[in-house]
Amino acid sequence: MRCFLIPEMERVYTSTDEESSCVDEQASESVTDIHKRASKDFHGTSSKRSRSPGSDTPSVSGHSKKKRNDPRCLPPSVSSWTRHCAERLGIFFNEKASEITDFFALSEKSYAFEYPLKGGNKTLLDTLVNVTKEKMCKARKLSWSITEGATQGFPFLEESARCQEILADLHDIAEKDEDSDIHIVQYLRRSHYKVEEFFMQLQKLYLKRKDGKKLAESDFTELLAGFTRIFLLNVEEVISKRTLKIGNSTVSSVPDLCFWAQFPFPLYSVAVVAVAEAVIPDTVKLDEMKQADEHDIFEISMAVGNKVLGQHAGELLLEVGNSAFRNVALGIICMRTMIIFTYLEISPKHLALIEEKGDVDCRLQINGKRSGTIYYTRPYDYMVEKDRCEILEFLFWLGLHSLPLDYRPKPVKE
Repeated sequence: MRCFLIPEMERVYTSTDEESSCVDEQASESVTDIHKRASKDFHGTSSKRSRSPGSDTPSVSGHSKKKRNDPRCLPPSVSSWTRHCAERLGIFFNEKASEITDFFALSEKSYAFEYPLKGGNKTLLDTLVNVTKEKMCKARKLSWSITEGATQGFPFLEESARCQEILADLHDIAEKDEDSDIHIVQYLRRSHYKVEEFFMQLQKLYLKRKDGKKLAESDFTELLAGFTRIFLLNVEEVISKRTLKIGNSTVSSVPDLCFWAQFPFPLYSVAVVAVAEAVIPDTVKLDEMKQADEHDIFEISMAVGNKVLGQHAGELLLEVGNSAFRNVALGIICMRTMIIFTYLEISPKHLALIEEKGDVDCRLQINGKRSGTIYYTRPYDYMVEKDRCEILEFLFWLGLHSLPLDYRPKPVKE
């Protein structure tokens, strides 16, 4: 029997000095210890934090021990979670969208990410962004949206010819790249091959459209994987199961995609991706979202249903122990060719409470800062030039820091 919960009025919990010191103590954990714990977590088991018998934990009224530890109330697979499941654990989506530029602040919580880049690193980033803008702007020659309904009348020959023109143009742009600094050319070549592969992927989708076949969720997953490889990201498509002990039950997740890096050992996840097939069934609503340029009016429930929000919140929670960002997991929600960047920020104290109690159901404040918040951007359609140009720098910033150690930007001494 499934247990349905009636959400209570929002409560805010403020930690005591003793609890705050617990957070500070965990935050001062050595990098070596963090690496050991993350190595264990990455292979499918989340560490169980030890607690002394007399340690204080926040009490939450209105919930019995039986209810907190009842596994029927929290599905064992996050693919079955709803938004209410996440809120039971004190995880809430922010009230409104953030700017993509706000996400660069993740560098402050990372093991190896630097922002802003300086000197030659900044020149490298700017060059990659500007050259890719020029290469990818050719996509506007493709007049038919790949998200249109399947039809036998799709002008495959015309669109295929345009793809061939774009590939020829890319060759001319690549030749101009050879005039750049030899160090930068290495990175441009890496990216250039992936740009070519992306346009070849589009041709495959056009061929499928020509045959009257409907594009499936897997098609958009593969297309997003191809798009993100342009930015030097390492894409993991065969994902291992993530697990976390929550109360008396164990929950698991398998994201659709994962981006990863090595810092230098072990492997860390840079971002997890959830691909939603039909979260926007209304074409008019989709068009309205594309035209919404004022970021502060976008609220994520306008675009994404509670089931997808709950699933993604669970995936972010289970990824925190593997993440390249301390106490933060970065993610992406993909809807066809539209992507929303997200990240969950959760304190060690909050995470320990989830693992021990299996139920929080309130908003926690640790050291005066709200814990368990998922921040997000507005949707960006990477097939639309204006949207794509806004996210190029962030994606290349992630990609450059995900490269093998010898190719990663080195900190510039002042």
